[in-house]
Amino acid sequence: MERDEKITKIKQDLRLMRKLRHCINSTLGVLEERGKMLSVVNGSRRLSESERVSIVADIYSTVEKLSVEQQIKQLAELEARYAAVISELDSADRTIITEAFLKGMTYKNVGQLTHYSAESIKKRVNKILLKFAENL
Repeated sequence: MERDEKITKIKQDLRLMRKLRHCINSTLGVLEERGKMLSVVNGSRRLSESERVSIVADIYSTVEKLSVEQQIKQLAELEARYAAVISELDSADRTIITEAFLKGMTYKNVGQLTHYSAESIKKRVNKILLKFAENL
């Protein structure tokens, strides 16, 4: 695989990691909310047994549809692939790549955070991606 193709793949993977984290966190939030709903429904004295059973069945049906295991597996595989390379970066570069790709901040915002210009961040990101391409 050529260097440019590797860099494109690395960018895609880093963006995918951000998307997967977002999806996983959203799904886990819904699952936590459903757990609280189950507690309320099961503790309610105002609902008939048939209403309670119906609501609980609906909640479990929703939970079953929110299978998050595959997303967690995919994220874990990507993190394992990139963890060593990220850990070898100096702290400024680690911050830049984490904020720009894994958290989705703009180069301008990363620059404000790290006290560099957006153009400097863009150049550093390119150098970081070259390091990734060489080390993967």
